[in-house]
Amino acid sequence: MLGHGVHPGFLGSGERVGAWLIRKRLGAGTFGAVYLVECEGDLFALKFSLRRPESDDLNKTGERLRKELACLLQIQHPNVVRTYAFGRWPHPAQGYPYLLMDHVEGVTLSEWSRRAQPTFRQVLELSSKLALAVDALDGEQIRHRDLKSSNILVRARDSEPILVDFGSADYDQSVKLTVGALPPGTTHYRSPESIQFQRLHLGDLNAHYAFQVTDDLYSLGVVMYELLAGHLPFPLELPRELLNAEIEFKVPPAPASIDERVPPAVSELVMRLIAKKPEDRYTTGKALYEALQALLRDGGPALEARVLGPPADLLSTEEDFEIVNPRARRLT
Repeated sequence: MLGHGVHPGFLGSGERVGAWLIRKRLGAGTFGAVYLVECEGDLFALKFSLRRPESDDLNKTGERLRKELACLLQIQHPNVVRTYAFGRWPHPAQGYPYLLMDHVEGVTLSEWSRRAQPTFRQVLELSSKLALAVDALDGEQIRHRDLKSSNILVRARDSEPILVDFGSADYDQSVKLTVGALPPGTTHYRSPESIQFQRLHLGDLNAHYAFQVTDDLYSLGVVMYELLAGHLPFPLELPRELLNAEIEFKVPPAPASIDERVPPAVSELVMRLIAKKPEDRYTTGKALYEALQALLRDGGPALEARVLGPPADLLSTEEDFEIVNPRARRLT
């Protein structure tokens, strides 16, 4: 067992955290670190908060991890990461909070697109599974609130998409921890109505936007747009205020106008997903799934062409609030 002075951001292979043997560090950020750990021959991911124990925010950070655990314990879905336990280390009451979850051996969606060079059919099949995952979350009144390409892992052994990093997630009756209109997230994937709410309540720390399933579906639409067009709907280099204005008011070019190989019906589906008004979008994950299945049935040979794909993992959470769920950068 490690001494109490050891910082969880610097654990090495062979060291122990309780019953878990550290194999390697999978990733780290300003406020988090993730390790591959082993227990009785099984591999897991151990996600730590790196807030300093003396920080006033430590208890709040622990509550955020508890909230993440509570969200994930409510949902059992093959395309949503599983989480098993919450704890603190090295001291059970005052230590750094952590979550124990599935280790997903694979790569982010963007990296998978670059490496696998999927067909339009494969993109639609993958999106169908994510639509059902969002629908399952909605069935439990859970909102992911930070759905983006870097929070979707494609598992190496079977190419299944896994939705990860529920650090910003919320559910009905949960404790509200966010100060301000919006929780930590990535502006490019936020819905127009959430941006509008933020603009109308600027400076009001008591205003909290009520996320709906249409917000998560909008984010999924941005992910699909990114896969089909090779980039996000709006330029990365835009200043924040201009980006917010474009998300709220400007309609981006359709994927089919960027790459003529994109089937028109596929392009239209994505543009409906990122419509400015939530009532103009698919309003449930199931409705989106059914629309995607219809395209898969009727799309014909055009679906066998390969997409352009995004050039890189474009963004992480802008506020650097939480470490992205572990990503193993290899395909097996």
